[in-house]
Amino acid sequence: MAGAFTHIAPRVLAHTGVTVTALTPAIDPDFSARTPNPARDENLAPLIEAVVERDSDLGIGLDGDGDRVVFVDHTGRIVRPEQLAVVLIQHFFDRPTVIYDLKCASIVAAAAAACSGRAVMQPSGYGFIKTAMLERRAELGVEVSGHHFYGALNGGDDGLFTALVVLGLLRRTGKRLAELIEPIGWPTITPDVRVPYEGDAAAVVEAIATSCGGTVTRLDGVRAEYDGGWALARASITESAVTFRFEGRDPSHLRWIAEHFLAGAGELRSHVLEKLDD
Repeated sequence: MAGAFTHIAPRVLAHTGVTVTALTPAIDPDFSARTPNPARDENLAPLIEAVVERDSDLGIGLDGDGDRVVFVDHTGRIVRPEQLAVVLIQHFFDRPTVIYDLKCASIVAAAAAACSGRAVMQPSGYGFIKTAMLERRAELGVEVSGHHFYGALNGGDDGLFTALVVLGLLRRTGKRLAELIEPIGWPTITPDVRVPYEGDAAAVVEAIATSCGGTVTRLDGVRAEYDGGWALARASITESAVTFRFEGRDPSHLRWIAEHFLAGAGELRSHVLEKLDD
């Protein structure tokens, strides 16, 4: 994505014995050509196209300063950071402590539990995850934006390190990344759903918290867990809006969760449900 690792990443990856094609051979200091954020699917379009056209085994998208990475498998499918975290848990750790942000899909916590480990939820944000990694001496951390944190790096994160770990795993297993991801699956989950709101957003979040049912967590806004899914509402600190996120077993179950979660949301309820219908 024309960032800080533009020159070093191809050289380091090539030293592992793979054939590397760099889509951006020069650093773009002000990112005038594209936004270097691999967490937004549309920004990965050139990478996806190149992987498919060149019949590549893997696509690697590093952000502007190289601490985040998102992968594309050989079919052009985006591998979600949570899916990759599950692969890492399954292949590298026994009874790990895993730190994850509250927007992560539930597959992360489930994978940690399946390995007799524990998953510790934290508010979204690099500082929260990194601090928890250090305080709990955790083996792995993940954030939906593409950060992966490692106890082996003293709680640090590094997109190129993650890429090297993935390449090593593919070589050791003899499998493509798509094969490792396939058994994990992916729930029905929304991206952030931002709804403009000129009223008291904090009050709306509190109203949701008192009426939503489920198992409520107040780490950041209100997050409620239901059987097979969850919902999240947070008042924006940068704009007049409330941000929502939902996960369910399937679309109808997600809709059921949203309707129950939004029972106390007042006028926002219909606006959120309309966005989900879109």
